[in-house]
This record gives sequence, C-alpha cells and structure tokens, in this order.
Amino acid sequence: MSGMPEAPRPTESHAWLAILVPTLFLGAITVGILIVRTEPSWLFGVVLGVLLVGAVGWVAVSALWPARANRTCPECGEESVERMDPTEVRGLTCSACDWEDPTASAWLLAEDEEPVLEDLVRPRRPRG
Repeated sequence: MSGMPEAPRPTESHAWLAILVPTLFLGAITVGILIVRTEPSWLFGVVLGVLLVGAVGWVAVSALWPARANRTCPECGEESVERMDPTEVRGLTCSACDWEDPTASAWLLAEDEEPVLEDLVRPRRPRG
C-alpha cells in the first residue's frame, strides 16, 4: 500500500441506506410528476407540510441529540483514538496501535475534552 487510508467498509447498519435513498429520490420524482400532471392543490399542501415537519424535526433531533466523537480506531477497532496534540484541533492517533492521521479533524474530540474551545481557537485567529 502507498500509505493511503483505506476506504471505510460498509456496515450492516448502513446497508439499508443503499435501498432507502434511491427509493426516496424516486418517490420525490413521482410526487413531482403527480403535482405537475394532475394539479391537485391538496397534494402540494401535503408535500409542503411534510417538508416543513421534516425540517423542524431535523432541527429538534440535532439539538436534543448532538453528535459525539467516534473514538474507534480504523486500524485496530479499539476505542482509543485521541488527539495528537492537546493544543490542536487537527491530527488523530491511536494509543492502542501505531495508526495516526495528522490531517484528520479532531474538532469533536476537542469539544468532548475541552471546557472552552475558545482557548484553542483564539491564538490562531488573525487580529484586526
């Protein structure tokens, strides 16, 4: 290998997305054709309502269950990924094996570890 990281392997939990996403796209195209061809005013209202409820639901779920950092090592599978440098938000390493990625974002790990992220960002911000 040339040092390039491996592509993530699909898991069973993501396998259903391979069917769900194209089905949703075909459904959206079908509903669009129905609205244009038959011009039912009630169908436009239903679609608009579903989109509005979906958007509000997405915001509510994102606010109530924020993302957590994935500390699983892509090399050994252990929950031991940490930041390379505690003063940086870039660069990950595994404490269980020799895996490291100096270009990977460590922002979510920093959010979990640091009480105030402003201390990490302020020294890099241009003054003016």
